[in-house]
Amino acid sequence: MISRLVFVAPKPNMAEADFFRYWKVVHAPLGARIPQVVGYRICCRVPVPGLPTAGPFLGAAEIWIRDAAAAVAMAQSDEYVTGARADDPHWLAFWAMVVLDTEAHVLLGDPAPGASPGGVKILALVKRKPGMSVAAFREYSLGRHAELDLRLPGLRRYVQGHLPDGWYEVGEPPFDSVAQLWFDGAAEAAAALESDANRAAAADLANFVDPLHAIPLAVDETWVVGPQFRTGAA
Repeated sequence: MISRLVFVAPKPNMAEADFFRYWKVVHAPLGARIPQVVGYRICCRVPVPGLPTAGPFLGAAEIWIRDAAAAVAMAQSDEYVTGARADDPHWLAFWAMVVLDTEAHVLLGDPAPGASPGGVKILALVKRKPGMSVAAFREYSLGRHAELDLRLPGLRRYVQGHLPDGWYEVGEPPFDSVAQLWFDGAAEAAAALESDANRAAAADLANFVDPLHAIPLAVDETWVVGPQFRTGAA
Protein backbone atom coordinates (compact mmCIF):
# COMPACT_ATOMS: atom_id res chain seq x y z
CA MET A 1 0.00 0.00 0.00
CA ILE A 2 1.36 3.42 -1.00
CA SER A 3 0.66 6.28 1.41
CA ARG A 4 0.88 9.45 -0.67
CA LEU A 5 1.00 12.86 0.99
CA VAL A 6 0.44 15.97 -1.12
CA PHE A 7 1.34 19.23 0.64
CA VAL A 8 -0.50 22.25 -0.72
CA ALA A 9 -0.87 26.03 -0.45
CA PRO A 10 -3.44 28.39 -1.99
CA LYS A 11 -2.98 30.25 -5.23
CA PRO A 12 -1.96 33.91 -4.82
CA ASN A 13 -4.57 36.18 -3.18
CA MET A 14 -6.86 33.31 -2.16
CA ALA A 15 -7.99 33.53 1.46
CA GLU A 16 -7.36 30.57 3.74
CA ALA A 17 -11.07 30.01 4.43
CA ASP A 18 -11.88 30.09 0.70
CA PHE A 19 -9.00 27.69 0.02
CA PHE A 20 -10.29 25.12 2.50
CA ARG A 21 -13.88 25.54 1.32
CA TYR A 22 -12.97 25.01 -2.34
CA TRP A 23 -10.85 22.00 -1.44
CA LYS A 24 -13.63 20.26 0.47
CA VAL A 25 -16.60 21.23 -1.69
CA VAL A 26 -15.21 21.29 -5.25
CA HIS A 27 -11.82 19.59 -5.51
CA ALA A 28 -12.16 16.67 -3.11
CA PRO A 29 -15.14 15.13 -4.97
CA LEU A 30 -13.01 15.13 -8.15
CA GLY A 31 -10.27 13.22 -6.35
CA ALA A 32 -12.81 10.79 -4.95
CA ARG A 33 -13.80 9.80 -8.50
CA ILE A 34 -10.34 8.45 -9.31
CA PRO A 35 -10.83 4.67 -9.25
CA GLN A 36 -7.30 3.86 -8.05
CA VAL A 37 -7.74 5.93 -4.88
CA VAL A 38 -8.79 3.51 -2.14
CA GLY A 39 -8.57 6.03 0.72
CA TYR A 40 -8.46 9.82 0.83
CA ARG A 41 -8.57 12.38 3.62
CA ILE A 42 -7.92 16.11 3.82
CA CYS A 43 -5.70 17.64 6.48
CA CYS A 44 -6.25 21.39 7.02
CA ARG A 45 -4.04 23.59 9.16
CA VAL A 46 -5.24 24.49 12.65
CA PRO A 47 -3.56 26.81 15.17
CA VAL A 48 -1.59 25.13 17.96
CA PRO A 49 0.42 27.21 20.46
CA GLY A 50 4.10 26.44 20.14
CA LEU A 51 4.05 25.92 16.37
CA PRO A 52 4.74 28.54 13.69
CA THR A 53 1.68 30.45 12.50
CA ALA A 54 3.04 30.64 8.95
CA GLY A 55 4.74 28.22 6.63
CA PRO A 56 4.91 27.01 3.04
CA PHE A 57 1.82 24.78 3.32
CA LEU A 58 -1.75 25.14 4.59
CA GLY A 59 -2.53 21.45 4.49
CA ALA A 60 -1.96 18.04 3.01
CA ALA A 61 -4.00 15.47 1.16
CA GLU A 62 -3.46 11.87 2.23
CA ILE A 63 -4.14 9.36 -0.54
CA TRP A 64 -3.80 5.59 -0.39
CA ILE A 65 -3.07 3.62 -3.57
CA ARG A 66 -2.66 -0.15 -3.62
CA ASP A 67 0.66 -0.43 -5.45
CA ALA A 68 2.98 1.06 -8.06
CA ALA A 69 0.92 -0.27 -10.97
CA ALA A 70 -2.18 1.41 -9.57
CA ALA A 71 -0.22 4.65 -9.15
CA VAL A 72 0.74 4.61 -12.84
CA ALA A 73 -2.84 3.86 -13.85
CA MET A 74 -4.06 6.72 -11.66
CA ALA A 75 -1.70 9.21 -13.34
CA GLN A 76 -3.08 8.17 -16.74
CA SER A 77 -6.77 8.04 -15.80
CA ASP A 78 -9.30 10.45 -17.24
CA GLU A 79 -10.59 11.14 -13.74
CA TYR A 80 -7.18 12.45 -12.76
CA VAL A 81 -5.99 14.10 -16.00
CA THR A 82 -9.20 15.92 -16.94
CA GLY A 83 -10.62 16.07 -13.42
CA ALA A 84 -8.44 16.60 -10.36
CA ARG A 85 -5.25 17.71 -12.10
CA ALA A 86 -7.08 20.06 -14.47
CA ASP A 87 -8.72 21.68 -11.45
CA ASP A 88 -5.46 22.41 -9.61
CA PRO A 89 -4.85 25.92 -11.07
CA HIS A 90 -8.29 27.04 -9.86
CA TRP A 91 -7.39 26.89 -6.20
CA LEU A 92 -3.80 25.98 -5.33
CA ALA A 93 -0.25 27.05 -6.05
CA PHE A 94 0.45 23.93 -8.07
CA TRP A 95 4.07 24.97 -8.68
CA ALA A 96 4.71 24.82 -4.92
CA MET A 97 3.05 21.44 -4.34
CA VAL A 98 5.16 18.71 -2.75
CA VAL A 99 4.15 15.10 -3.41
CA LEU A 100 5.72 12.31 -1.33
CA ASP A 101 5.03 8.59 -1.56
CA THR A 102 5.87 6.94 1.73
CA GLU A 103 6.12 3.55 3.39
CA ALA A 104 4.33 3.86 6.72
CA HIS A 105 5.83 2.58 9.97
CA VAL A 106 3.20 2.52 12.73
CA LEU A 107 5.01 3.02 16.04
CA LEU A 108 1.97 3.59 18.28
CA GLY A 109 -1.74 2.94 17.86
CA ASP A 110 -3.94 1.08 15.42
CA PRO A 111 -1.78 -0.52 12.69
CA ALA A 112 -4.46 -0.18 9.99
CA PRO A 113 -3.16 2.07 7.18
CA GLY A 114 -5.89 4.70 7.43
CA ALA A 115 -6.53 4.53 11.16
CA SER A 116 -7.01 7.78 13.02
CA PRO A 117 -7.99 8.58 16.60
CA GLY A 118 -9.28 11.99 15.51
CA GLY A 119 -8.36 15.20 17.28
CA VAL A 120 -5.34 17.18 16.08
CA LYS A 121 -2.37 15.76 14.22
CA ILE A 122 1.11 17.22 13.87
CA LEU A 123 2.81 16.53 10.55
CA ALA A 124 6.59 16.91 10.55
CA LEU A 125 8.45 16.96 7.23
CA VAL A 126 12.18 16.44 7.62
CA LYS A 127 15.32 16.09 5.54
CA ARG A 128 18.36 14.24 6.81
CA LYS A 129 21.38 16.29 7.79
CA PRO A 130 24.08 16.78 5.13
CA GLY A 131 26.46 13.85 4.80
CA MET A 132 24.15 11.33 6.44
CA SER A 133 23.13 8.27 4.44
CA VAL A 134 19.48 7.42 3.89
CA ALA A 135 19.95 4.10 5.68
CA ALA A 136 21.51 5.78 8.73
CA PHE A 137 18.76 8.39 8.77
CA ARG A 138 16.02 5.77 8.75
CA GLU A 139 17.70 3.71 11.44
CA TYR A 140 18.13 6.68 13.75
CA SER A 141 14.67 8.10 13.11
CA LEU A 142 12.90 4.78 13.69
CA GLY A 143 15.14 3.92 16.63
CA ARG A 144 16.54 6.48 19.02
CA HIS A 145 14.35 9.40 17.93
CA ALA A 146 11.16 7.37 17.93
CA GLU A 147 11.89 6.32 21.51
CA LEU A 148 11.97 9.99 22.51
CA ASP A 149 8.80 10.89 20.63
CA LEU A 150 6.94 7.99 22.22
CA ARG A 151 7.43 9.65 25.61
CA LEU A 152 5.34 12.69 24.60
CA PRO A 153 2.40 13.14 26.98
CA GLY A 154 -1.00 12.65 25.37
CA LEU A 155 0.34 10.99 22.21
CA ARG A 156 -2.43 8.80 20.77
CA ARG A 157 -0.93 7.47 17.54
CA TYR A 158 2.47 7.82 15.89
CA VAL A 159 3.45 6.97 12.32
CA GLN A 160 6.68 7.64 10.46
CA GLY A 161 6.43 7.58 6.66
CA HIS A 162 9.76 7.12 4.87
CA LEU A 163 10.32 7.54 1.15
CA PRO A 164 11.07 4.22 -0.57
CA ASP A 165 14.42 3.47 -2.20
CA GLY A 166 13.06 4.08 -5.69
CA TRP A 167 12.71 7.80 -5.02
CA TYR A 168 16.49 8.09 -4.68
CA GLU A 169 17.20 6.41 -8.00
CA VAL A 170 16.06 9.46 -9.99
CA GLY A 171 17.41 12.26 -7.80
CA GLU A 172 17.36 13.70 -4.29
CA PRO A 173 13.82 14.22 -2.94
CA PRO A 174 13.04 17.43 -1.00
CA PHE A 175 12.28 15.47 2.19
CA ASP A 176 13.14 12.01 3.51
CA SER A 177 10.23 11.36 5.82
CA VAL A 178 6.97 12.65 7.26
CA ALA A 179 6.10 11.93 10.88
CA GLN A 180 2.47 12.01 12.01
CA LEU A 181 1.62 12.42 15.70
CA TRP A 182 -1.99 12.45 16.92
CA PHE A 183 -3.38 14.17 20.05
CA ASP A 184 -6.91 14.60 21.39
CA GLY A 185 -6.95 18.30 20.51
CA ALA A 186 -4.98 21.52 20.16
CA ALA A 187 -4.61 21.93 23.93
CA GLU A 188 -3.15 18.44 24.29
CA ALA A 189 -0.79 19.00 21.36
CA ALA A 190 0.37 22.30 22.86
CA ALA A 191 0.96 20.64 26.23
CA ALA A 192 3.08 17.97 24.55
CA LEU A 193 5.14 20.64 22.79
CA GLU A 194 5.78 22.35 26.14
CA SER A 195 6.84 19.13 27.86
CA ASP A 196 10.31 18.06 28.93
CA ALA A 197 9.88 15.03 26.68
CA ASN A 198 9.47 17.26 23.62
CA ARG A 199 12.44 19.40 24.61
CA ALA A 200 14.55 16.23 24.61
CA ALA A 201 13.10 15.11 21.27
CA ALA A 202 13.63 18.57 19.73
CA ALA A 203 17.24 18.65 20.89
CA ASP A 204 17.79 15.23 19.34
CA LEU A 205 16.82 16.48 15.87
CA ALA A 206 20.29 17.97 15.47
CA ASN A 207 21.67 14.43 15.38
CA PHE A 208 19.95 13.47 12.12
CA VAL A 209 17.85 16.32 10.65
CA ASP A 210 18.80 19.35 8.54
CA PRO A 211 17.25 22.27 10.47
CA LEU A 212 16.78 24.23 7.25
CA HIS A 213 14.47 21.52 5.93
CA ALA A 214 12.21 20.72 8.87
CA ILE A 215 8.57 21.83 8.66
CA PRO A 216 5.92 21.19 11.33
CA LEU A 217 2.22 21.55 10.53
CA ALA A 218 -0.76 20.99 12.85
CA VAL A 219 -3.93 19.83 11.10
CA ASP A 220 -7.36 18.34 11.57
CA GLU A 221 -8.70 15.57 9.33
CA THR A 222 -11.71 15.18 7.04
CA TRP A 223 -12.37 11.87 5.29
CA VAL A 224 -13.35 11.97 1.62
CA VAL A 225 -12.94 8.25 0.84
CA GLY A 226 -12.85 6.29 4.09
CA PRO A 227 -12.20 5.55 6.84
CA GLN A 228 -13.12 2.19 5.33
CA PHE A 229 -10.98 1.76 2.24
CA ARG A 230 -12.58 0.97 -1.09
CA THR A 231 -12.19 -2.57 -2.36
CA GLY A 232 -11.71 -3.66 -5.93
CA ALA A 233 -10.00 -0.44 -7.00
CA ALA A 234 -7.92 -0.76 -10.17
